[in-house]
Amino acid sequence: THVAGIAAASGNNGAGMAGVSWGARIMPVKVLGATGTGSFSTVALGIVWAVDHGAQIINLSLGTPSSSFTLQDAVEYAYDRGVLVIAASGNSGSTPVYCPACYPQVMAVGATDVNNQIASFSTYGNEVDIAAPGQSIFSLAPGGYAVKNGTSMAAPHVSGLAAILYSYSGSAATVWNAMQATAFDVGPAGWDQYSGAGLIQMDAAIRFVIPPTPLPVIPDSSSNGNGGTGNPNGILISLPSFTPLPTSSLLPALSPAATTPTLTPLIVSPTSTSTAVPV
Repeated sequence: THVAGIAAASGNNGAGMAGVSWGARIMPVKVLGATGTGSFSTVALGIVWAVDHGAQIINLSLGTPSSSFTLQDAVEYAYDRGVLVIAASGNSGSTPVYCPACYPQVMAVGATDVNNQIASFSTYGNEVDIAAPGQSIFSLAPGGYAVKNGTSMAAPHVSGLAAILYSYSGSAATVWNAMQATAFDVGPAGWDQYSGAGLIQMDAAIRFVIPPTPLPVIPDSSSNGNGGTGNPNGILISLPSFTPLPTSSLLPALSPAATTPTLTPLIVSPTSTSTAVPV
């Protein structure tokens, strides 16, 4: 519920909060059990089912340090059919990146904190592609609302933005490229293993994929001899460019944390006093 709300909770209704893409449609696919854990095969079956039933974006706010051929095959199945798979990098505060975010066909998402710097709990590695807000994120919860932390909260920010970009491009590759090309550089200058290309920038990414504005036609006031006008003139309207600005802020201390052998939601303890109900 929390993850779906971040990506696509309804807006303009006077209640709670609005998702990143409040017009997107959610396809809820249950792959974890009542204890919040699941198997590689169950997650793989969920991915394949979603692809076969028309999903364009698959958000996986779950992970494990281990890899699986079964899970990787399912990810490749989605990738080969033009589906964008987005996954949380993990909450270990160390390396390696959790799977399925570890696979090259998946857009791996790290988390930033309230200061737009890499969150101390965010798992890092060469597989990280981009970062999004993951600390003190307010969203839906059973019976109300809650504040949570984790890369599980960062991933649906990316998925929600991807849904908006899809409405302009319809291509997973274009959406992926737009988000990375317009990301704001955080952490070490340039690409880095903590944030990948940087922190997503929604406005810049949307401008990146908006089709060029048609040239307005302004008729010439001179006559062409047949009662009409002369040759039309056109005015070129160019879109503003966006240049990410690097920062030189130091990274917070990263400390290793215990890993788990099963796929679990990537959520860390909330910092709010709101009651958080497990999703």
